[in-house]
Amino acid sequence: MLKLAAPFDAPKAVKDEIRKLQQRREEQERRNQRRLLKKQEWQAEQQREIDTPGSEIVRHSEMIGPAATPNMLASKDSAIGEKIARLEARRAATHAELAALDAELAALAGELAGVKAGPFRAPTEQPCVVATHPETPTPTAVPPNTPRLSRPLHIQGIELWTWQHEALLAWQRRNYKGVVEAVTGAGKTRVGLAAAASCLHQGVPTAVIVPTIDLQHQWVKEIQKHISRARVGRLGDGGSDSLWSCDILVAVAASACNNLRPRGGPALLVADECHRYGCDAWQRVLHPRFSHRIGLTATFERADDGVQQYLAPYFGGKCYSLNYARALNDEVIAHFKIAFIGVSFTPQEQMEYDRCDAVLRRTRKVLTTKLGLKEESFGAFIKQVSKLAKSELPGHMPARQFLKAWTIRRGVLAGAKGKMLRISVLRGAIQAANKSIVFTQTKDAAVSAVAILRKVGVEGAMLHSGLDRRQRAQVLAEFEDGDADILAAPKLLDEGVDVPDADLALIVASSQSRLQMVQRMGRVLRKKPDGRLARIAIFYVKNTSEDPRRGAHESFLDLITPVADSRRDFGPLDAEEAISQYLNDWKPSPSG
Repeated sequence: MLKLAAPFDAPKAVKDEIRKLQQRREEQERRNQRRLLKKQEWQAEQQREIDTPGSEIVRHSEMIGPAATPNMLASKDSAIGEKIARLEARRAATHAELAALDAELAALAGELAGVKAGPFRAPTEQPCVVATHPETPTPTAVPPNTPRLSRPLHIQGIELWTWQHEALLAWQRRNYKGVVEAVTGAGKTRVGLAAAASCLHQGVPTAVIVPTIDLQHQWVKEIQKHISRARVGRLGDGGSDSLWSCDILVAVAASACNNLRPRGGPALLVADECHRYGCDAWQRVLHPRFSHRIGLTATFERADDGVQQYLAPYFGGKCYSLNYARALNDEVIAHFKIAFIGVSFTPQEQMEYDRCDAVLRRTRKVLTTKLGLKEESFGAFIKQVSKLAKSELPGHMPARQFLKAWTIRRGVLAGAKGKMLRISVLRGAIQAANKSIVFTQTKDAAVSAVAILRKVGVEGAMLHSGLDRRQRAQVLAEFEDGDADILAAPKLLDEGVDVPDADLALIVASSQSRLQMVQRMGRVLRKKPDGRLARIAIFYVKNTSEDPRRGAHESFLDLITPVADSRRDFGPLDAEEAISQYLNDWKPSPSG
């Protein structure tokens, strides 16, 4: 079992806190300097627009006469002036935070000077009730003053919430096997880190499996930060380490399928986003020689039968689950409110949607009644249709027609002009937010969203799979520094990318997958320093497969509606002021 914490030296703890605060202060200073440089760049841009031959203003003057130039210049001045004003506000907030950090540092320095020798006592925590599932034995509730992980495990600077400690104990009671399911934003990674640290303390090596390169880099960074003595290796993205050459190996699933082998004796497998490994191709990462196994996921489910066929037998099912109600009660995620924003198709879009819908109904009837395909779940049905479409068996033609119509219909929904128009009129809500994320289905939709918002003075950046790691890092840095008010992405932000904290999510492509919706919500559910609510706006086309009134998102709504601070539905005729006012009201409700 995991060794528990012994009292540790208070001066050492205070020194560690001072060191972390000093690092935060240095980062704030660097960020402030970058913002000052950006302000100077924008001011220089103003002057270049006036002085440079062939600039937009000069061309405008040449085409329609010099009399119109002052209006053009005033428009440019206004747009850039707004940018500078917002930047100045962010710089002022940064100065205020620096002052607060200085005060906190001074207080800690005084505490360090006057502290007496003696055991350090952590703040008292309230007892809590463990969330369980029918197939899971009920773990014992953790009493107040539960000790943290022991310092010999070398988890430097890491603290565990009560639920994380409970999850770790539940996993150990299940003979070091099980899946920890916790809502996105609650801190699943720390449970995996604690499991790896406890195993390392016992001389047991660990392999961490991740689905993407971005996640690989994030895990390596966290391990190096919190488990300082561990020798960390990489497999994938140019790395070719193995468990024979390191203590903790972080492997990308695509590389691990054929190249991951545990060495002799006990070994731990940490499967991050473990629901991804329930398909035929990636289930090979689940090597049977790993004696210790822990899966981490937001929702332990798949659209196909991968959980029953691969994941549940390998991990032994769920050992612990943290739902929204418990996460909110423990204050490990932000409270939130939801707006459903309905729009209408254009006549052309409606015609194309109806045509595809008719093909889908006709071919689906053929596939199920005449060819015997089962509709137990939509994901499993699509899997059967895809397999048939790739063959030359009887029925391959209706299968291909179904997939083509389904793809076109999904594209029509994703790029509906009504959604883009609604986004453009929410300029006030976006600028009032700390940071905003726009989730789209396709790259084209992300490009359209950014272009439309720029026309109304909202700076945006786009993240997509065509960018390399350096370019992605640059985009995320610009978003974090406030150079961009919104970040748009097609699917890429659903999981596997660490985005700076945002508090407004605009979901343009409403997925039928509950998992995808949970992942997207999680990008804005991390706790906010000022206690503000996260706001989620879900766009949908009325009277289509996206419409909640026709059963869309039913399982997702059952999950989040009882715990949301509020929910409101807006139609195509509702004024944009009403929507913005609702989204701008970010203070928690008295009951929340």
